[in-house]
Amino acid sequence: MSKRPRRNRPPARRQGHDAGPAPSSDAAGFAASDPPPTTSDTASGTLVTGADTSKASNATPRPARPTRRTTRTTRRVEPRRSFADRYRGLLLGAFALLGAGIIGFVFLQSTGAAAYSCATLMTPGPGESVPTPMPSFRPTPTGDGTASPAASAEASPSPDASPSGSPGASPDPSASPSASPGATQRLGFQAADLGSEHVSTGSALDYAYCPPTSGDHYSAAGQGPIRREFYGPESERTPGGWIHNLEHGWIVLAYRGGEGQVPSEEVLGQMRTFFESAPPSDMAGPCQSPNKVIVLRFDEMDTPFAMLAWDRALMMDTFDPEQALAFYEQWVDDEGLGERGLC
Repeated sequence: MSKRPRRNRPPARRQGHDAGPAPSSDAAGFAASDPPPTTSDTASGTLVTGADTSKASNATPRPARPTRRTTRTTRRVEPRRSFADRYRGLLLGAFALLGAGIIGFVFLQSTGAAAYSCATLMTPGPGESVPTPMPSFRPTPTGDGTASPAASAEASPSPDASPSGSPGASPDPSASPSASPGATQRLGFQAADLGSEHVSTGSALDYAYCPPTSGDHYSAAGQGPIRREFYGPESERTPGGWIHNLEHGWIVLAYRGGEGQVPSEEVLGQMRTFFESAPPSDMAGPCQSPNKVIVLRFDEMDTPFAMLAWDRALMMDTFDPEQALAFYEQWVDDEGLGERGLC
């Protein structure tokens, strides 16, 4: 009688912590019919069979999981800007305009027409008659052969000119002798002297009359004396500058140029011709100037035109080029001036 082969039974499960979970039916069938599966341990190069498969799987290194990098957007919080920072450009522009305005105001105070005042306006004063030279005449004989007393009285001329009640007055009609061909009337009238004080530029100037022919004036480059020029009616020139020119022997032709008072283009042309064609004075050479004439606008006058020299004036209702030229030739660089000949 033959022996049956003994079936290998699986070992009995131990009680306690060695006992594992009950094998499933599939696992039991697999264990009974087939040999235990083997797994390759790639890390150590050994084969693991049966229950060691779990350990081998635990020993296999897992590939590293890609980590998701979270990018955080950080919002930059800027500090709050002050009022000065936000409006810096506007503030700088405003300060620049303010500074320019202050400078302009100071300049106008120093050169503008508002820097002087007049107590009154000059009116035409007494003129001077034509100088009467010593005449040569025959006394009128009388019946007794002697000269008439009346004729003798008429024959006593005065060597000096006598003032008349009005400018441009004619000689005394009672004087029978006539003036010599070379004698001319001394144009204009003597004006009261207002002094010759030099003051700083921008100082307030007060004159007893206008247009002034003397008085306080500036002594600074570009301010007084002023340069020779034909000054148009666009702006008025303060007397603080051109009075210094009068002190140096210059002649000023002043005209009114306010609203409704501007001379016509024809008259302006005549004045410009006089300005350009007046002859040079004997002492104008050091100034390198063709003559010593200045034409300018000045509104504080009783007449539309005035010819001005130091302490002398000729007031005119209309501009007369011949009278203007005669006044210039008589009074430019007058010998009585202490600073005649200066520029």
